Amino acid sequence: MFVIFINDTALYADDSKIFGAVKCIYDCEVVQTTLSNMDEWTGYNIQFNTSKCKVLTVTRKKQPMHYDYTLKNMQLTCVAEENDLGTIGTSTLSWVKHINAIVAKAISYLVF
Repeated sequence: MFVIFINDTALYADDSKIFGAVKCIYDCEVVQTTLSNMDEWTGYNIQFNTSKCKVLTVTRKKQPMHYDYTLKNMQLTCVAEENDLGTIGTSTLSWVKHINAIVAKAISYLVF
């Protein structure tokens, strides 16, 4: 699912997400193929801003599988946490940072 908004000069895919279960290198290649297919499908009409595209690996493994995903021949940045649509997602699916952010915001309102 992705939401598209129209700018005067171009179209951008906003808040697009790709999910895939990765257990081996073949699974990584499937995700990479999906990224490449999306890039090819969008063509020149819709553009992905590669500087804003990130990879968040969600796992509890101590040594997760690492793969250099690319989009438009640019390597995507790997992150340990991401603020997305008002929630803070982490690579371990922990809600601690999100809850702490909400509590800090509530305390700042109480102090005001």
